[in-house]
Amino acid sequence: MSDVKEMICIVCPVGCRLRAQTIDGNIKVIGNTCAKGAKYAIEELTNPTRTVTTSVNVAHGHMALLSVKSKTPVPKTSIPAILAELKCALATA
Repeated sequence: MSDVKEMICIVCPVGCRLRAQTIDGNIKVIGNTCAKGAKYAIEELTNPTRTVTTSVNVAHGHMALLSVKSKTPVPKTSIPAILAELKCALATA
């Protein structure tokens, strides 16, 4: 058995308080009011991802910054490297 992980589901506005625990290789989730909550908790424990949103400098134009957003969610562990690359990027919009 492992420790119980507590989290608040962010899939919908309800914000269920979830408790997830791995027992014999299976993740058990309680506190969710829908299947989306259980899926969210399992993904958070096994492969957490996030959509990256930030700004990059603009080479031409009237704006100093251009908003950018990842097309798909990326692994949480990759976010620092992505932000470091974007910090060096120069948009030509």
